[in-house]
Amino acid sequence: MRITFPYPDVSPLDVPDKNLLGYIHPKRVDSPAPEEELIRGALRNPISAPRLCDAVRPEHAVLLVVDDLTRPTPIARLLPPILDELHQGGVEDSRIAFLMAYGSHRDMTDEEKRERLGNEIVDRYVVLDHHYDDENQLRDRGRSGEMPVLVNRHVVEADFVIGVGHIVPHRSHGFGGGGKIILPGVAAKACVDRMHWMAAQIPIANLLGRIENPIRRLTDEFALRAGLSYIIDVVQDDEERLVGVWAGDPVKAHRKGCEQSREIYCVSIPEPADICVIDSYPADIDLWQANKALFASEAAVKPEGVADFLWAISMLPEFQLVR
Repeated sequence: MRITFPYPDVSPLDVPDKNLLGYIHPKRVDSPAPEEELIRGALRNPISAPRLCDAVRPEHAVLLVVDDLTRPTPIARLLPPILDELHQGGVEDSRIAFLMAYGSHRDMTDEEKRERLGNEIVDRYVVLDHHYDDENQLRDRGRSGEMPVLVNRHVVEADFVIGVGHIVPHRSHGFGGGGKIILPGVAAKACVDRMHWMAAQIPIANLLGRIENPIRRLTDEFALRAGLSYIIDVVQDDEERLVGVWAGDPVKAHRKGCEQSREIYCVSIPEPADICVIDSYPADIDLWQANKALFASEAAVKPEGVADFLWAISMLPEFQLVR
C-alpha cells in the first residue's frame, strides 16, 4: 500500500501488504446537514437547558468565552446565530463581550482575531485577552477538590457565561470542549500547570477518547464553580466540515457531543504496532498543537515499538519538516 502525506517535503511511504496493520484515520461523514441548519437547530433545541433567548435577561452582562486559532472551530460562522438568540432575549450589544481562551497560548494579533471572529464582531464588541500569568486578571472562586478555582475576573463579573468550542479526542481531558474552555482556557497558570501535571500521571489509554475520566470531572467542577452557564460546542470531521452542534447544559450537552465525536474519531486496531507513522495534519500550527498526533500514537504502538512523527509548520512561507 502506498500512503501519501499532506506535506510537499514528505515522500509517499510504500508498505508491503503483509506488514500493514491498518491505515487509521477519522471516519468520513457522508452528506452532513447544511451548516446553518445544524447551528440554528441546536440553538432551538438545547440539551437539558432552556433556549438561549429564554435563559438570558436584558439586564444580564453576557460573556462569550471562545477558543483561539489553535482550534478549527468555525467561530465566525457560529456567532451570528448565537447573537441573534441573545438579542431575541433582550440583551443589547453594550452588555455583550468576548474573552479569548488562550490557556497558555500566545495572544492573537488583531488580524488573527478578525479572521477568527469576523470584522463586525471585533469592531462592534469588546474583545478581551486572557493572560494566565497576570494575577491582576484573576479572581478566587473557591476550590474544586484540591485545586483552587482561580479564573479570569471577567468570568466572575459576568451574569451569564457562554463557552464556544469544539469537541475532539484530547490527551488530557478525554475530549475537548465543555468546561475545558474555562480550565485551562481562562484559568490561572497555577491551575493550568497543576491540571496538566495531574493528567500526565494517567496513562494516555485511560484518558484519550474516554468520555468520563478524573481530569474531565475536575474540569467540569472547576468550570461550573467559576461560573460557566452554557455551552455551544461543535463536532467536525476530518475535512473540518461541521457535522454536529451541541448547545445547552455545560456537562450534559458536552457528553452528547462527545458521543458523536467518538463515533468519528475513535477507531479500533487489531493490535499495537511495531512501527507507527503519524502525521499531525491539520493540527500543525505549532509543535505544541502538533504534539496531539504524537500523543495519540502511544495508544497504537507497542511499548518497545517506534513512532515516526511527521510535522510541518504550515504557517511558514515554506514548510519546515520536523521528524
